[in-house]
Amino acid sequence: MNQFTLSISELTAHLAATELFRRLDRKVLEEIAVDLELINLSKGEALFRQGDVSDAMYVVINGGLQAAIAQENGDARVVSEVGPGELVGEIAILTGGVRTASLYAVSDTALLRLSKTTFDRLAAQDVQTRAQIDQIILQRLRRDKLAARLFDLFGPLDKAALQQVEAEIEWIDLPRGEALVRQGEAGDRLYILISGRLRVVVADERGAERVVSDVAPGESVGEMGILTGETRSSSVYAIRDSVLVKLSQAGFERLLEKQPQLLRHIAQLVTQRLRRATPATPARKAVTNLAVISAGPSVPLAEFARRLVAALSANDATLHLSSARIDQTFQASGLAQTAADSPTNIRLSAWLDAQESQYRFVIYEADPSVSPWTRRCLRQADQILVVGQAGAAPTSSEIEAERLGRGRDPITARRILILLHPDAHQPPAGTHQWLAVCPVDMHHHLRWDEEADFQRLARFVAGRAVGLALGGGGARGLAHIGVLRALTEAGIPIDAIGGASMGAIIAAEYALGWDYQTLLNKNRAHSGATQAYDLTIPFISLLAGRRKAQYLAQCLGNTAIEDLWLPFFCVSSNLTRAELMIHRTGSLRRGVLASTALPGIMPPIVDKGDLLVDGGLMNNVPMDIMRDLCGSGTVITVDVSTAVDLAGNPQLGDYLSGWQVLWHKINPFATPFRIPNIAMILRRAVELGGEQHRIDLIRQGAADLYLRPPIEKFGLFDFKSIDQIVEVGYRFAREKIAEWPPGRSLGRRCTMSQPLLEPHSAARGRNQS
Repeated sequence: MNQFTLSISELTAHLAATELFRRLDRKVLEEIAVDLELINLSKGEALFRQGDVSDAMYVVINGGLQAAIAQENGDARVVSEVGPGELVGEIAILTGGVRTASLYAVSDTALLRLSKTTFDRLAAQDVQTRAQIDQIILQRLRRDKLAARLFDLFGPLDKAALQQVEAEIEWIDLPRGEALVRQGEAGDRLYILISGRLRVVVADERGAERVVSDVAPGESVGEMGILTGETRSSSVYAIRDSVLVKLSQAGFERLLEKQPQLLRHIAQLVTQRLRRATPATPARKAVTNLAVISAGPSVPLAEFARRLVAALSANDATLHLSSARIDQTFQASGLAQTAADSPTNIRLSAWLDAQESQYRFVIYEADPSVSPWTRRCLRQADQILVVGQAGAAPTSSEIEAERLGRGRDPITARRILILLHPDAHQPPAGTHQWLAVCPVDMHHHLRWDEEADFQRLARFVAGRAVGLALGGGGARGLAHIGVLRALTEAGIPIDAIGGASMGAIIAAEYALGWDYQTLLNKNRAHSGATQAYDLTIPFISLLAGRRKAQYLAQCLGNTAIEDLWLPFFCVSSNLTRAELMIHRTGSLRRGVLASTALPGIMPPIVDKGDLLVDGGLMNNVPMDIMRDLCGSGTVITVDVSTAVDLAGNPQLGDYLSGWQVLWHKINPFATPFRIPNIAMILRRAVELGGEQHRIDLIRQGAADLYLRPPIEKFGLFDFKSIDQIVEVGYRFAREKIAEWPPGRSLGRRCTMSQPLLEPHSAARGRNQS
């Protein structure tokens, strides 16, 4: 191309013609022009490439550029074109970092280059000028983000279409905790989240709010209402400082007249939203920002944050920020403590916002006390990790009071309590005291010398935790021991475990730290002993339940659920209130005892006046509860129920006397009865109570790997066959795990080990008495 040069006067004129510089004093422009560098590009030549360091901005003199973003499949997506008089890379002046797109000359092109170093030096001489430029760049940054969000929602839009959308929208800054819309309001506006995070909640008749989902940047709110005119079906709050654009009903209709294809995209959004509304589909919990705060002066917060960053980096790109790191990055002492109303805040906020496009996780390490930086950490957080020393007296710190004083409510960021232990020599104790002082959504015990504990925490906050849900089924539940062996040998981590009935017993023992051999040996020694010789006058139940209570007291002791190393739950059925009970805290022994209290066979457990019985009555395979716990992670479910079970003699009449059964048992010449006993009938009735719920959950994809070992030949009370049952569970699980696709812990790919229903003839005649 033809090379040419420009005079200072011409350079100044080019600067003055741009939006960024036109309002600046001419003397300032002349000072900037002195340090400008003229760049000439030939057609097809790259100005810079995606990933290059952002160290300068450019003004296009003539020609043109095309911006392209590399896709995961290797293709490049063109996102914009830049012509004469327009700016390129001005965001780098404010945020630094690396280039988010590649720019190529679409024809011979001339540009002016202004380095970030030169700009910072000149701008530092005039604070007012710097603030003015920062504000203009921030507006352009928002427009660029808007263009990217619109592409994600509506596909490619040309420059004219983008300008039409921009003319109809209104920008909204929504502080943390504020409501965007409320349930019952008119649904006449559409919102697009540009940055931040929102939470959708639904209030019941009593006003209690339930979390439905989270809204991440790039997602929309209100697309259904703007089509149907219906009132809001939910309320939406900002769980951290958020920026949105609003499109009114009238503006939407004007846009449709000019861009009718938008209606198809809106319809697709509604369809996707309806699909995500199924009960088994988890709320989106893709975490971006985590605030790490201390719950005491002795907490090694910086080292904890460093180790968490290392563990998270194995999942995705992670950035560790603290007030000292911010000051060092900008080479400006005290910049991290910039107040929200300071002009400098624009630069810091824009830089922090830009990091979210480069990093999957940003760890905000708070100061030891409440400071502007600490408040910023809390405002930016999607999740808040409160770190305390196990064994220390639980006290509500100044920082906790700042953020957690309102207690648990649906519009605050998710809170997780982390209790640090030096090692595993002293088991956790007294966790309930921490939970009473520090209301949180979840807690974890971390052993400082166990890297695996940090990795487990990282999987939870990254939405990649692996949960194991064990179903009930009497002696058949011993197959869970074999499945646990297979998972361990395959190197699949178990980050949380829970169960119902017999599954609750095995889950509790595993959560205590029992390995495969311990599980096998102790259950072999006690198999059947809990049922034998425990008959009582059957006013309430056939068995007194004393032996089972003694066994659980022996193996579980006085451990509290919240003091387990591993997150655990079990379920029981509340006869008094006709509802499912989820035991996440309190006595482990009593929770498991309630979960295994087979109605009619074992007496119910009394809890605050309510009667609790076997959890299998309402949810025999609690994969949905594990899904709530693990979110977008992986749920493995082991179902030891059978599709067809129990049978009787076809010649039996419409009634049957127990004396008749007894006579046939003691008379060697009588025709044998093939009829299950009362215990088998009651156990099977409990399984059937949650059968439809189980089938619905499987069809909805509540489990990523659904295992149903072939244990039909074993009876519900065939505890003496423990070795054979465990071996069947092990061999079956090992085979199915080997078939499980690679990358299994990263997605929601449900693998069925057996069909939902078996042919009736396949199981006829099994488990006879």
